[in-house]
Amino acid sequence: MTDWDRVRAIVAEYFVTEPDEIEKKTNLYRDLDANSIDILELMTAVLIEFGQEQEEPETVRQIHTAGDLVSLVTGNWDYDEDPDR
Repeated sequence: MTDWDRVRAIVAEYFVTEPDEIEKKTNLYRDLDANSIDILELMTAVLIEFGQEQEEPETVRQIHTAGDLVSLVTGNWDYDEDPDR
């Protein structure tokens, strides 16, 4: 199972949807109606799954898409402040 598959499974379970419906570009706020608490809980679940330390709370503001969660745990973080993500 790839890192993406693991993250997608967590997101799908949290939002009670099929993993195939989650894409890296899926906007957690717009497409899944998430709020900042949802993102914090998702980020925590993903970090636990990958055995990583908890991130700073400010990181929650940088998570917009399912792909952002993958980037966070794989170290390929390429966050930009594009609000349309």
